[in-house]
Amino acid sequence: MRERKLCPTLVLSSPALRTRQTVELVFEGASPELRYDDALYLASVGKLLEVVSRVEGDYDHVVVVGHNPGLEELLLRLTGIDQRFPTAALASIGLDTDQWAAIFETRGQLDWFVTPKQLVIP
Repeated sequence: MRERKLCPTLVLSSPALRTRQTVELVFEGASPELRYDDALYLASVGKLLEVVSRVEGDYDHVVVVGHNPGLEELLLRLTGIDQRFPTAALASIGLDTDQWAAIFETRGQLDWFVTPKQLVIP
């Protein structure tokens, strides 16, 4: 995230222990708004879209931290790409809208996708 200068303004996360630990580790020292939402725990693609569609305000970059198979299905739904989404993977999806409420009708493009195995740790 640092290399790509990804600075989310909002993080929507499942309240599960592992996702909370991930969020705390990844965003340590950063200042995005954090929202833990029970609806994201093992959420289906429909529920993920619903939660994101309720985002109000001026959030340019939103990160969703959740679980499979919902995240894989979300990637497929938004981009048309059927991609395995392993634990701790990160996808950046550019959307063709400026309103989160329109996410149900929106298609996007996969800007990049990174898995933990692709990271070089010094």
